[in-house]
Amino acid sequence: MGRRPWSGDSVFFVRAAPGKVSLWTFLRFAFPASVYWSRSARVDYGWFLFCRPIFVLLLLPPMLLLAPALSVAFQSGLRASVPGLQDTITSSTLLVGLYTVVAILVSDFAGFLTHSLQHRIPLLWEFHKIHHSAEKLTPMTVYRMHPVDDLLLMVIAGVFLAATTAFFQFVAIGPLSMISAFGVNIFFVRAAPGKVSLWTFLRFAFPASVYWSRSARVDYGWF
Repeated sequence: MGRRPWSGDSVFFVRAAPGKVSLWTFLRFAFPASVYWSRSARVDYGWFLFCRPIFVLLLLPPMLLLAPALSVAFQSGLRASVPGLQDTITSSTLLVGLYTVVAILVSDFAGFLTHSLQHRIPLLWEFHKIHHSAEKLTPMTVYRMHPVDDLLLMVIAGVFLAATTAFFQFVAIGPLSMISAFGVNIFFVRAAPGKVSLWTFLRFAFPASVYWSRSARVDYGWF
């Protein structure tokens, strides 16, 4: 009986062959100390430890209270201007899916608009340039954000999302919620602080691709 092509001996031979990439070699390549323990990276870690508590404790609670109030105000405006649209669409899986997708797109647009303003308005740039001052990129660099940056994003995103929620709740017949998976709101996972988006992953896997944006003031307005 012939030996199997991928027997234990064969796997060991591939593992031990000259030019192999060991786990340690890969980790040293993927997480070089010159990047992850550089002065720039240590600033990122300190910034995260200092500013994230400010965001969670001081900025997030007021916005969580303001968003429902904004949604009620927008619904009142819709009721006064287009009363015929109220309670016109039955809440269904299609409407829930559409609401979820639109909310995610609106959230991304709010982020795009905020970033554009931060690069176009000199006063906002004075706060935002901290985010572009990193000399080395790590996944934590995304949190190198001044609290004013966080506040601006929360206000803009809060207004847009409140308007979106108000519209869908206004036209829906019955209660309306977003898509959930295993009891977790999909939009919350997408928008939660610390999410791993595709862009965050690409910055982690290919940091050289975005180094050009960190060395000088770059207009991200239409990027």
